[in-house]
Amino acid sequence: MKLSTGLHFEIDKGYVGFIDTRSSTSKLKLTLGCRTIDSDYRGEVKVCMINVGQETQVISRGRTLVHMLILPVAQPEIVAVSNLEEFSKTERGDGGFGSTGATRG
Repeated sequence: MKLSTGLHFEIDKGYVGFIDTRSSTSKLKLTLGCRTIDSDYRGEVKVCMINVGQETQVISRGRTLVHMLILPVAQPEIVAVSNLEEFSKTERGDGGFGSTGATRG
């Protein structure tokens, strides 16, 4: 469901608005779909909520479900490589999901 906030922001170039749920929102079994507000967006900020629970949720006007953080956006230099051997080595290497907490043997 897309919820209107009635709010508009002008975010400075080099920054982004990041929408996050308040901890109390998790009790309702609601999470967010979209989270990012780009600096060039000038429309109303709407919040895309997803109900991951089994119960229907009724949201009253004025209920505080989310907050927005204004964060700087890094502008790294992107360098293309033709050979994966050019990557720097790390202990994790190419270990996938859950590999950082796995016992290495």
